[in-house]
Amino acid sequence: MSLCASFHVSNNSSVFRSKGRPTISPPLRIKLTDPEFETAAVLSTFIEMLRHGKVELPDEDKQPGRPALNLFRFLKKYECRVHLQLFCNWLKLKGDNRPLSAFIVAALVDDHAWCAKLLQSGPMGTWPTLKTTKKAPAKSLPNPANCPAFHEGQADMSLLDPNGAPAWLWRTLPDDYKFALGRSWSACSTWEEPKRGEYFEYYLLGYRNGEFLASAQALTCSRARQGQ
Repeated sequence: MSLCASFHVSNNSSVFRSKGRPTISPPLRIKLTDPEFETAAVLSTFIEMLRHGKVELPDEDKQPGRPALNLFRFLKKYECRVHLQLFCNWLKLKGDNRPLSAFIVAALVDDHAWCAKLLQSGPMGTWPTLKTTKKAPAKSLPNPANCPAFHEGQADMSLLDPNGAPAWLWRTLPDDYKFALGRSWSACSTWEEPKRGEYFEYYLLGYRNGEFLASAQALTCSRARQGQ
């Protein structure tokens, strides 16, 4: 990383800035400890944002969601507020071409209106078929560590269909967004898809207000009374 880039990094991240100002001798060294998102690819994208004010990520059809999530986590961890906003604005412009990336970031910044818009905006793309995918042995379940379903989306299923989502996506989304996504998808499976966004916000609001929890508790009590 050049001295110029180091200067920009320290100026645009409160976390890096707290480590001290960049100097020529001795050079400022910062150890990155998370191999999942503190990678050369993420750092390269971040430096490009600092230098030129633009975002460059791999196409969604090659790596749906992951590069955007990794960049978001980096910007969030190091408190790069200006560039996090730049990234969100960029995704809002590119959302139709990067629906999964946009939905993930929208959920993580709690922008439910943005999520709803993505769900009713039209074609969402599908998970790619990977050459490395291995079929499970007949009449047996694969080891979770080697099972593609845990690491890859279900090939040819919509990127935002929760039934085809890989495990890493379930671990990423907040609970209320997972609930609303699942319910809105099933509610519109036989109805008009443009209503999916409306149902998403309906279920999200109900989850947050505890209405569905209260309904479930009432149903449980009713069944208990009937069994007496």
